[in-house]
Amino acid sequence: MERWKFFTKNTSILTLQANFSAPITIDFFNGQKITITIETADLDTLLKESDFISLHVPVQENYVISTEEISKMKNGVGLINAARGGVVDEMALIKAIEKNDFWTGCFYISTI
Repeated sequence: MERWKFFTKNTSILTLQANFSAPITIDFFNGQKITITIETADLDTLLKESDFISLHVPVQENYVISTEEISKMKNGVGLINAARGGVVDEMALIKAIEKNDFWTGCFYISTI
């Protein structure tokens, strides 16, 4: 009997490099291993197709996620800001959450 089940969701990684893929192998303590192929995507594809978006970016001059980016996301998306305050327009996010466009929004650091 399987102890763990992995549920696949659409995830994407935004990068400055053109589309590429890279295999990542995870070795477990008991000798088991899994290999996952990571594929990059442009921002519009990432916003449109991802079920979860996690932000890990340095300080920015402007929002990475604002009203424009939120409007491109599919309903039910989960957004995680593990970066810093000022990366996400939190007022735009609150409006989207109130309209039930988001499944969740998690913030490690926020400005409000």
